[in-house]
Amino acid sequence: MGKFWLLFVLLAVGCGGGPPRSVTWADLEKPDALNKKNVSIEGYPGVLIPATNTHKGEMSFFLLDSGVGLTSSAQHSVAVELPAGERPNQASPLPDPYTEKDLKVHCVSGTATYRDKIRVEGWVEVLYGAATIHARKIEKLP
Repeated sequence: MGKFWLLFVLLAVGCGGGPPRSVTWADLEKPDALNKKNVSIEGYPGVLIPATNTHKGEMSFFLLDSGVGLTSSAQHSVAVELPAGERPNQASPLPDPYTEKDLKVHCVSGTATYRDKIRVEGWVEVLYGAATIHARKIEKLP
């Protein structure tokens, strides 16, 4: 049993890329260096219409460098994926149609909307040259 537990812990740590490393928006401009790594970054939840969606129990939204709610080419953003739902570290499914005001991210420390600053921790996946953070923990910041 002890060997099984040790193997489980080693696999969990190995697949997750280690403890989260705090990254900047500039770091995300070169996402290949972060692929499969655990990261932590602060920003504001937002949407890109119509790219924000719920699919197969997963919800995606965008983390933005400013609290404007809608992403544009004038700001930094990164896609965030997490389970859809009403529990901590989940996001409420969006209605159809939706606006930035419909986005609700359930953090370990309360619910955040597009004007609330949050910290996202998770692992990075690079697809088609862009980063997506698969969130494990989301905190609402003061």
